[in-house]
Amino acid sequence: MVLNLIFLGAPGAGKGTVAQKAVEHYGVVQISTGDLFRAKAKEDSEEGKRIKGLLEQGKYVDDETTVKLLKERLSKDDVHNGFVLDGFPRTLAQAEELDVLLAGLEKKLSLVVNIDVTEEKVVERICNRLTCPVCKRIYNKISVGMIPQVEGKCDVDGSILTQREDDKEEVVRSRFKTYVEKTLPLIEFYEKKGLLVSFDGNPPMEESVRRAFEIIDKKVLKE
Repeated sequence: MVLNLIFLGAPGAGKGTVAQKAVEHYGVVQISTGDLFRAKAKEDSEEGKRIKGLLEQGKYVDDETTVKLLKERLSKDDVHNGFVLDGFPRTLAQAEELDVLLAGLEKKLSLVVNIDVTEEKVVERICNRLTCPVCKRIYNKISVGMIPQVEGKCDVDGSILTQREDDKEEVVRSRFKTYVEKTLPLIEFYEKKGLLVSFDGNPPMEESVRRAFEIIDKKVLKE
């Protein structure tokens, strides 16, 4: 069965971590628009430089660019068993664009999972978040189950963990404010489509992962 998922939630809600675990558990592909942006930002091109500037300021990349990058990724062969879409859509306009994009690719969403968290929990998590620059695995200095076995190093490949520039507190709070203004209407959008299920993401991350799997199994795989 093809499993196409979206995880909604503020920056730091755990979307990336839960998506990563879902990829491992269900054997689907994780597609993170954040990763697509950061990869493009490393390119020595006008578009790459523009995206890099937006990321450093904590601003969102424009819809046209986002949809173009996403279409390229969704068109690859490795998504035939399904995908976990992380970080998109963020606005109603993007959700509508995604509907058109998926229809054109003859794909459809299976479920939209909303992870609900407070602003202070978001700040706490992100400001302590570390990422492996090689395998992209996410760690956290204070969250049980996400602390690296060797301080500052990736458990998988031993790479030195880094903090992203957009994980500073002032940038995080700016991103949360933008999320509230732009992204929350998506909850109503997907509720009307009968695709949305929400759960409390403030407890430890391992509980969020367990709850997400429970929802997916019940709502999609066991239907």
